[in-house]
Amino acid sequence: MGLGMRCVRCDSQNKPDNEFCEGCGAALGLKCDVCEHVNGPASRFCGQCGAALANRAAGPDPSAQRMLRSLSSKGGERKNLTIMFADIRNSTSLLDSLGDPELAMRRLEPVLNLMKDAVHRYDGIVNKIQGDGVMALFGAPRPHEDHAVRGCLAALAMQDSVARLADPSLQIRVGLHTGEVVVQTIENSIYQTYDAAGANVHIANRMEQMADAGCILVTKDTYAGARQFVEVAPLGLQPIRGIAAPLEIFKLTGLLNAPASDIFRSGKRLTPLIGRSDQFAALELELGNTIKGDGRVVGVVGEAGIGKSRLCFEFAEACRRQGVRVYEGRVLAHGRATPFQPVLELLRDIFGIRAKDPAEMSRRKVIERFGTIASSDQQLLLLLEFLGLTDPDRPAPKLDSRALKIQLLDLVRALVRSRPGDTPTMVLIEDLHWIDAASEEFIETLTSGRAAPPRYFPHDAELNRQGPRALSEISAARLAHNSPLSIILSFFSKPIVPQDLQINETVTERTESKAKQKG
Repeated sequence: MGLGMRCVRCDSQNKPDNEFCEGCGAALGLKCDVCEHVNGPASRFCGQCGAALANRAAGPDPSAQRMLRSLSSKGGERKNLTIMFADIRNSTSLLDSLGDPELAMRRLEPVLNLMKDAVHRYDGIVNKIQGDGVMALFGAPRPHEDHAVRGCLAALAMQDSVARLADPSLQIRVGLHTGEVVVQTIENSIYQTYDAAGANVHIANRMEQMADAGCILVTKDTYAGARQFVEVAPLGLQPIRGIAAPLEIFKLTGLLNAPASDIFRSGKRLTPLIGRSDQFAALELELGNTIKGDGRVVGVVGEAGIGKSRLCFEFAEACRRQGVRVYEGRVLAHGRATPFQPVLELLRDIFGIRAKDPAEMSRRKVIERFGTIASSDQQLLLLLEFLGLTDPDRPAPKLDSRALKIQLLDLVRALVRSRPGDTPTMVLIEDLHWIDAASEEFIETLTSGRAAPPRYFPHDAELNRQGPRALSEISAARLAHNSPLSIILSFFSKPIVPQDLQINETVTERTESKAKQKG
């Protein structure tokens, strides 16, 4: 007898012929409305006729319930994550002036909802709502390597959303800290919840308490994890109540728009590019065809953590040395919360717009580069609005969503057809497997006009992930068996000897495990 169906409500295992759960009485499986075939609880389409299954609420997420039970039995586990605290500044006096607690709740509820929405947008969890504020976790229970980035982006989104309320009596302050905590299940008579404990939680709370209204404070640890994506103002070492040593604190001021390759220009010494000569030669061959006038679209594919970004960086640097113009964009795993994020990043690089440029300077760069290309004044104004550079004296015309999309796609086509001399151009777009559908259509439009002038579009994507298909693909396979050790020993100018083989086995095993976790 095979395994029975597991109940999505209480997670109980049932007999194969059961129609209802023995543990809670809930119906097992999803019945198709077309052919009445009973499908698995996680099915989206009927296995008998292919019809879409109705989206039925199935109670609590079973994976979350299993996680809470596991934590409860283990007593907790250590996790490295980013903790956020946010609250409404001077809320006590505001509540006191209202008198009635129901009025107070109605007054604060819109702000609390904006706080929660910002956390959820970047895949964090709100584990506590504390009257006038929230505590949130990024990186657990849903694991994300970029949890510090997500926390910072959620904090910026939170401040922006609250500022749009235009209510001076409702201003928030936010604090972030990244570090190791113990995550655990907290149970009481009403509910079971997920929580974090440890000194690092208190540090995040202190950051919030030290922040002024409308301000976001982050520690050095959070900034270290997000420095490629955010702008800060250093505040130096600050004493923290309850913590023996002062901590380096930063004020988070905004997002940093930077080429993807800046990650490899952080000042750290790079190891030699080992084991990628075949892939590098294949990229150079495609570039040669592009220089001859035959534009190419090439996908660099491989497992997560295999070295695709480093390969693309080294090739982009080689192109620059040959006088090839290089434009870069990257698709962020958390970028789905920002519409057209990769398209905007690529356009900013094409127009030479930097994060610290004043709006007027950025606007002038776009007008100088695109003004002579645009088919109409309206198209130029739409581009400025799309880039967030609307001219207050000349706003773009209001169009419905379909007309706006058509105009913006025409705009991208005009940009592709523009001819800055006969200089070959390489457009590098990283991590296309994260791309959203709207951005994908823009990228497809961009690549469809690759032949004039000669343009080259390499991009990297993980295997088995969605993204625009390339005309040709270059596979970044796993490195040769002794390559990890060769990379490590390059720091010491030491030849490989037999005694090093055990080290190589350990390094290979651990790096492969880390890559699988990332994927």
